[in-house]
Amino acid sequence: MLQEGVIDRSVAEAVDDAYQRFYGYTPDHIRVTGDELITFLEDQGASVERLEGDHAERVVFVNCKQGTTLDTNAMNEHGVQAFNLDLWAVQEHAKALGVTDEQFITGASLLLYLATEIVLVEQKGKPKLPIRFMYDFFAYSSLKLLK
Repeated sequence: MLQEGVIDRSVAEAVDDAYQRFYGYTPDHIRVTGDELITFLEDQGASVERLEGDHAERVVFVNCKQGTTLDTNAMNEHGVQAFNLDLWAVQEHAKALGVTDEQFITGASLLLYLATEIVLVEQKGKPKLPIRFMYDFFAYSSLKLLK
């Protein structure tokens, strides 16, 4: 479904499917929200970052390499801010919440992730950020993508 640097038809279909399913999803289906959700996910091993200040991200990463994450601190030390979604972790946490449809998990995650980028970047008058699907990366090699 996901290939480094490429959004193929199956990813586009997963996002479209998730978009359609969101319209049929009512608030009474949501059982865990806010701090309770954050606590639950942290108990499942999720890492939660509290961010402050202006957004100056230059790229959007979708990390698909199991057990890894982008070293955002190292990126920041080099003067590069980046959004990062550990898609593999989202899939694990969604399953812990009882969501088992992997295509929906992928599509919904990407849809919400892109919506976040739109709100925090594009609606603030900044240009759309490039999206990079990554399967094996280190912060320093990722910097090459930004030149």
